[in-house]
Amino acid sequence: VILHFTRISTKQTSYTGRVINNKTNQPVSYASISLIKANKGTNTDENGNFIVPIKEQRHDTLIISCVGYENLKVPIDELPTNLLFRLIEKVATLKEVIVYNIKNVKSITLNKFTGIGFDRLSISDYLTQIAQPLYTLEKNALLTEVHIYKSQEKALFRVRIYDIDSITQKPSYDLCDTVIEINSTKNHVQIDMTKYNIRIPGNTFYVAIEWLKIPYNEYQFTTSFQGRKNVATGYHPSIILGKKITNTNQIPWSKNHTGTWQKFDLLNDVLRIAATVKY
Repeated sequence: VILHFTRISTKQTSYTGRVINNKTNQPVSYASISLIKANKGTNTDENGNFIVPIKEQRHDTLIISCVGYENLKVPIDELPTNLLFRLIEKVATLKEVIVYNIKNVKSITLNKFTGIGFDRLSISDYLTQIAQPLYTLEKNALLTEVHIYKSQEKALFRVRIYDIDSITQKPSYDLCDTVIEINSTKNHVQIDMTKYNIRIPGNTFYVAIEWLKIPYNEYQFTTSFQGRKNVATGYHPSIILGKKITNTNQIPWSKNHTGTWQKFDLLNDVLRIAATVKY
């Protein structure tokens, strides 16, 4: 990517930019825009446009990321004069194809739930994703369905499938380079995953929710601290919580705007995110 830089005005309080595909010049919709040190961010709109505050983040770095593209990092004081950012598509790698005897294929739902449930997880400002670990009985399982239980409101969000890092146990790389985008008002969102042909290399993988911080998902709520009430902005979907965590391997992981994954041990329950696999 070749960019021409200039120092931005010290009086400037926000920065407007646009993200496009380097090859096609088409807008990259809902790309993640993050400020590392501030741990804040937003998303591009459907036309690839975004606005971020910069007055208090002069020595920060902007990261632009999206499924299927290489990440782009730019220091705040070297933002391009043309306001245009070009993302480079990741090079697709061929996956090993395994032929099964249809008569012996087994199907099982992992982290299965019954009923909708009531307690829910709403996004905090610094979070971008939340991921639930799931465990298969055999390696190289085929992911056929994902089930997400959320509050019954309109929500536009993305689903990410990650392999596990064998050393840190954190979510690692995407097992699918295709955008999986969901727009639903339902409590139980059932997603057919067969067209993505996702194989789980080992016995553990993650199903993650990626929130989109766009006006369509916004809602207002009131918080109270030391007798003061404040109106804050939240973003749908709110994920329903399920059964109690019985061991540390069930604890979800969260990702913030710095790009860091951490165990989300503030919860006492697993997320109501289930997946069906075939062996």
